[in-house]
Amino acid sequence: MRHTFLAVAAALILAAPCAGAVVVLNPVDTIYVPARSIAVTGTQSRDLVGIIYSRDNLYFNEPGAPRFLFFDKEGKIAFGIGGSVKGTAHYDFNGAIGEGPDFTTYDIPVPADPANRQALGADLSHSSIYLRLVGRTTRFGYYSAFLQTNFTGDAPGKYGFLLKQAYMTLGPWLGGLTNSTFVDVAAAPPTIEEEGPCGQLSVKQIMVRYAPRLNDHWSLGVALEIPKNTFTTNSHNERIAQRVPDIPAYVQYRWGGGNSHVRLSGLVRTMSYRNLLEQKNHFANGWGAQLSGMAELVPGLTLMYQAAYGAGISSYVNDLGGNGLDLISPDGDSGRMTAPHSLGLLGGLQYDWGKLTVSGSWSLCRLYDQGEMGPTTYKYANYVTANVFYNPLSDFQVGVEYNWGMRKDMDGTSGHANRISVLAQYSF
Repeated sequence: MRHTFLAVAAALILAAPCAGAVVVLNPVDTIYVPARSIAVTGTQSRDLVGIIYSRDNLYFNEPGAPRFLFFDKEGKIAFGIGGSVKGTAHYDFNGAIGEGPDFTTYDIPVPADPANRQALGADLSHSSIYLRLVGRTTRFGYYSAFLQTNFTGDAPGKYGFLLKQAYMTLGPWLGGLTNSTFVDVAAAPPTIEEEGPCGQLSVKQIMVRYAPRLNDHWSLGVALEIPKNTFTTNSHNERIAQRVPDIPAYVQYRWGGGNSHVRLSGLVRTMSYRNLLEQKNHFANGWGAQLSGMAELVPGLTLMYQAAYGAGISSYVNDLGGNGLDLISPDGDSGRMTAPHSLGLLGGLQYDWGKLTVSGSWSLCRLYDQGEMGPTTYKYANYVTANVFYNPLSDFQVGVEYNWGMRKDMDGTSGHANRISVLAQYSF
């Protein structure tokens, strides 16, 4: 079997320079195909190739289509293996956040720390490996499985294998771990630093999603998702196991062949905590709404935007997630917990010109209802980025980026940070 596979691989490599060449050996069930040539048996598998190449649920800085694909003999199943080696380096000046690859404005020291005004860092942990399988059935239509990993480990600065996405689809149904249905991935601007704009919605959760495409323009989605939330508790209350899934939904209209869309999203959630004074469990409700989208203004120039507002949605917001702000304790005596309101705004422009991509974006994150948490509590942050990406080869990308961030606390004090980052990434 090994010799047979090697023979097929050698034949395909030799045939690759011939335009339109197709190698078919009937005794072999699997054909090793260079994806760039898309040399499949006839045209029966081109729809599968299109799905393999889809960038749904992927951000700009995540690897694209795999270089090589496998197809079954009948052209009903395609399997791709790909990934990227991604190296970044950065230098913080006039205010430093840290040595990691994330430029998180929440972590800007307030007031400024004169002992840490500069920082140098480099990272390879966001190199990635992924697998994608796509098939076709007569009864249910297309099905797929997707698995993506990186090497960020379980702590900052620690390299280790980590699951990033893992999901299966059957027609309009999806089950597994991927970007939340409340998140509009396509409306996110490109960045080299890994965190992204402070007011951007970005979180991955385990879910069951139903997302049919009604026609060429309209689509919708609704999901049940396992929540990731964190609370700020005191001696009179505590977080307990969550009992109700988050329910996000959206409706989207797209045009221009998919280069433009507008999406309206909503979220309802119920969070559980225990009042230790009453010795009772309680529920606190949260909700959110977002208007997002992208619009191709002229060929090559795209506007991206997001505006989100809600109560108890901090775990969905880049700057606020993981900081105990989905529920807070508004006073120190009653044991009661409430869902603070928050606002996230984002706007960006991206220009694609051949092998060159230039972009810039601004973002705001604002937290409300936190006055009782003390004068050093986060109030709002601003984020600005500008970058240039260049592809000297089809699979090799380099880039440079400038980031500026500002955090202000409730007492009016603020801190700033600046960063220059460079990128080298090879995708395969």
